[in-house]
Amino acid sequence: MSDELQRPLTADDPRLPAVRARLFLLVRALARQGVLRMPLASSAGPPLTLHWLPTLWQRLRVELLGPTLLNEVIPAIERRMNSTGQREARLSHDLPPRATVDWPATWRQQLRQPFQTPLVTRHWQRDLDLPQNRLARAALTAVAHDASQSAVDLPLGEERMLLSRLGERASQRLSAMPWREISAQTPVIDPSDLTRTLRGEAWRRLAQWWQAWQQWQPPHAAAGGVVLDPALEADWLFELLVLFELLMELASRFSLWQSRSLGDAAQRPLFVGRSAAGRFALYYQSGSMFRDQRSLQAVRAIPDIVIELPASRGYVLIDAKNYGPQGHSQAIYKLLGYLYQFGYDAESGHRFEQIQGGILVFPTEEREGRGLHAWQRPVAGAQPVLGLVLPPTGNDQYSGMAELGQWLATRMA
Repeated sequence: MSDELQRPLTADDPRLPAVRARLFLLVRALARQGVLRMPLASSAGPPLTLHWLPTLWQRLRVELLGPTLLNEVIPAIERRMNSTGQREARLSHDLPPRATVDWPATWRQQLRQPFQTPLVTRHWQRDLDLPQNRLARAALTAVAHDASQSAVDLPLGEERMLLSRLGERASQRLSAMPWREISAQTPVIDPSDLTRTLRGEAWRRLAQWWQAWQQWQPPHAAAGGVVLDPALEADWLFELLVLFELLMELASRFSLWQSRSLGDAAQRPLFVGRSAAGRFALYYQSGSMFRDQRSLQAVRAIPDIVIELPASRGYVLIDAKNYGPQGHSQAIYKLLGYLYQFGYDAESGHRFEQIQGGILVFPTEEREGRGLHAWQRPVAGAQPVLGLVLPPTGNDQYSGMAELGQWLATRMA
């Protein structure tokens, strides 16, 4: 057993940057698959688990939204600006710059005044410093700034090159016509107003893009809230790693989508999916679905993840425990407490049929092995208590999460 699998994550753990990077890649992959919807977390929500990810959050926003602005939105606006403007006509023997001769108007003029032959010329006059164009300039400025800032702290490699190139492209556009002629003053614009009043699909798309950019904000503590102690970061990090690894596993088997942000009220499921048997739901940090089934109402502890199986087949409890090998037995007793709390009716006796199983996920190995481990002998009618190891920095030899996905799939078929 490697030394890494003997140690849980700690506040000063040298593995934390690698674990954060792994989590970032999971979030980005799910966003690109359409599983995640923006924003992932609400800036107005309570202090939550992503408070320590502002840099990664900024990178994700640039990578997902920056190419859309540079490849689609801005080019469409430039085409629109090149084809529209205010035409001004004049009579002149000398053609003004950028003017064209309007021959039909010139001939009509000659018919009216046969002894005078001035040319009728037309040229475009454009008012570039408009609210919608200032918004476009602000969007380019935001992408250029965030891309450059995100690339600074990255080591040399493909990721840094991608961000640097995005920043350079945005800066090059800002220094070229027509954007360099537009005021750099930060616009005070309500994109919803622009969406209603703008004539032209290009600028409406810009307003929608800006709203998405503004909503993609890193969460922070609500008014009066207390930001989580940095010493707890390792536990929260491992918990999120378990959540998103599980989401990746479910998304590879089922249609899955986000139904609320992490910062919203926890009474609704965080993700919803569809299997052959029907709709299922994944709850995160919420015991609300068990409010009426709690046997000890005064006990507020809840499992990290609850999966509501389709067709009223019950629930699966999943708990992430950032424990060392010596703490696994303690975690099993806590899981048994969850099974009792949410599956026992003091009046009618045991009623565990709604709980289809409890799963513990550890960063360290005790007796679990490398797959999905059952902690008790198979007994008919008993709810299985299972465990698996999820190495924080990744290890392909550990198949427990994939086996858990298969175990869940058999209960959703």
